[in-house]
Amino acid sequence: MPRIAPSDLLSLRESPLWWRWSEERASPLSPEVIGRMRAIRPERAAELQPRAAFLCHERRALDVEIAAEGNAERVREQLAALGVRNTEQVVICWNAQTAVLTDWATFCAHWDEFCYPSSDDVTVWPRDEGWVLCYDHWEMFRFGRLSPVT
Repeated sequence: MPRIAPSDLLSLRESPLWWRWSEERASPLSPEVIGRMRAIRPERAAELQPRAAFLCHERRALDVEIAAEGNAERVREQLAALGVRNTEQVVICWNAQTAVLTDWATFCAHWDEFCYPSSDDVTVWPRDEGWVLCYDHWEMFRFGRLSPVT
């Protein structure tokens, strides 16, 4: 993945999805959690989105499936069991305008704030592209370790 420079990052408040995490919600994310998340500039998200599509839709060797319906805590446990380091920085990309950068622990703990059923197709991957996690709006995660790609 091309490098994400500090100039590519914005306050999370500038994300089109701010409403999902904000104080206006009945159950907002804590300031500590929000502090671990940064929005990626829309123009940079537009550059990342084709890569996200490639990783999830053109590389089908994703061998772990996790049903994301039902018990959210069970899904958290399954995501945590994938063996990704909690501190690993990940890109979460929804579309050509919307992406954020955070750490794996934040994603796992709050996956259901990132992945909405019936509306979201989400790609999560680390900077080294050693793995990919794809969420499909029909409530299924697909995970796979990847060999280096260009």
